[in-house]
Amino acid sequence: MTDWLWEVRESSEQKKIFQNWRKDKLGFVLKADRDHRFPKKRKNDPNSKYQEYQLMTSVSMPVYDLRENANISERVLINEAYWVTETRETRIANLLGVAGTDVPMQEIQRLMNPYKLGVNAYAFLVTNNGYILCHPDLRPTFGDILKPSYNAIDFAEVELVDDNRGPRELDPVLTQLRDDLINQNNGSKYIDVKYHYDDMRRVGMVRRHFYYRPLLNFSLAIAIPEPYGTHRVRAELEVRRWHSEVKGSLLNFFKGKNWKVHPDWDYCKYLYDSEHSFESPEAELLHFANKTNNVGWKWLTKSDFRSPEHTASSVPGNTSNTPYNKDHYFCDRSLFQSVIMDAKATQWFNSNLSAPVDKGALALLLLLLPRKEYQARYGFCVAFVATHSGLTRWIDFHANGHDENHDDQHFSEIHNRAIDELWYQRAVEQYEENNASFVYSVPHQESGLGVLDGRNCRGENLIFSM
Repeated sequence: MTDWLWEVRESSEQKKIFQNWRKDKLGFVLKADRDHRFPKKRKNDPNSKYQEYQLMTSVSMPVYDLRENANISERVLINEAYWVTETRETRIANLLGVAGTDVPMQEIQRLMNPYKLGVNAYAFLVTNNGYILCHPDLRPTFGDILKPSYNAIDFAEVELVDDNRGPRELDPVLTQLRDDLINQNNGSKYIDVKYHYDDMRRVGMVRRHFYYRPLLNFSLAIAIPEPYGTHRVRAELEVRRWHSEVKGSLLNFFKGKNWKVHPDWDYCKYLYDSEHSFESPEAELLHFANKTNNVGWKWLTKSDFRSPEHTASSVPGNTSNTPYNKDHYFCDRSLFQSVIMDAKATQWFNSNLSAPVDKGALALLLLLLPRKEYQARYGFCVAFVATHSGLTRWIDFHANGHDENHDDQHFSEIHNRAIDELWYQRAVEQYEENNASFVYSVPHQESGLGVLDGRNCRGENLIFSM
């Protein structure tokens, strides 16, 4: 399938180039002309429309007849003269069939709680054959084409040890880690590794601490960077205490529209989400933030709900297939209260950003500048802040013809994943080198594109607020 799809795409591309060549043969003489005629599409182009593959794992098990005994009838010959039908009780073990289901890998990754792991840390699963089930460096596609043997990638092929060995010379520590994962052992190991990021344009080196343990038929491992990955700051706003003491609405922390939350994290959700539709994850968060003020609000977790078949069978006379009503919900209390705390702490971001804390002459001058003149003089397009709970806020500076109706996608539509964003991760790494420095992200220039095509540079700095 992969080879066929690759051949179809290549044939279509060659046909297009040949047809253009027949129309204008002189335009293909110089390499510069060819580069301008066929510029390579940026791989990080947010407007790229690639077919998305949803990886799944299949779970199956045999189904047996659970009745211990059954009555069977059989004919018995009496005195070799006549037949008599007798009924007797016997044990049975009939195989009824095989039951199976497909579980999306996204659902498994949601259970790993990436916000608890922290920045630049990750969790992964390895099968009993040493193959990767899920891993941040598992790249099953090339563009929009599945790679051959995408589901048989060995763990030792995705973790690159920083030991200056050859490409197929495995480090003994990595080999031992792989054996422990296959044999489902408990343990931990320190390994110095190399890693790539920014679409393989940059390479970094870091020491990671691997913790692993068995999980059913797999091995679960987490990789935490040293040294900052071993520390965690927990900042939450106790919602019940807030309502009892302040008696205010949590919605006051989310005024305006210039904010987003991580689209893949479950702050609070309804058990039957098909019964409740929301325009965006932000609307869903506001719905539950308002709901916390109701009498009888409870912090329910997903583990509080048993599967429907078990619940229906445990209640006498209950034959319903939906034992829970459509208003049952579950929440991640720690994550929910963390995003409320971050919203409260960054509430000032909706006010005048140029209001100076320092009353010096330069600060007062910046305050007197209109926002458009401020942007025109210093070139700012957007100011933004992101937090560990997945909250992102921003302020736009529209000037020089860049208005709200610009055709390009807005910053918030592309970079709304907070700690999962590359610029966030790089800022955390740079903080270890120099806590007062900024990290500047300059768009990569590919052949045929000439100048930076009007794209903007970003500067990031990590802030610790205690």
